[in-house]
Amino acid sequence: MKKKLLWLGIGVSLLLGWFLFRFFVRSPDPTITSANCEAIQIGMTEKRVEDILERRCDEWLQGKEIVGMKRWRGSDATITVFFDATGNVTIKYFETWQEEVRLELGQQWNRFFEPPRRGGKK
Repeated sequence: MKKKLLWLGIGVSLLLGWFLFRFFVRSPDPTITSANCEAIQIGMTEKRVEDILERRCDEWLQGKEIVGMKRWRGSDATITVFFDATGNVTIKYFETWQEEVRLELGQQWNRFFEPPRRGGKK
């Protein structure tokens, strides 16, 4: 029993630390909004995206499967943009930090934080 409580305490502490880190590391950024994400159009150049968001990206990824993915993080949301080999936008999306956490935690979020269903089939 004590071992389970210890592991539960460690898990809760890590989760709380992760949330606090994510909350305090992000600086307020009024350019990361859904309106600015909507202003980014498919086919736009990377330079034009940076002009709309008024800064360079915070994170980027490139590999065999992904030609180019860049992410701009704000205090409340993230804008992710995928680029093709010529440097033009192919996909873009906007997500709040709540949506991002939900995606990262996956099914665990549903199991622990949503109320249980009563009656009927699952």
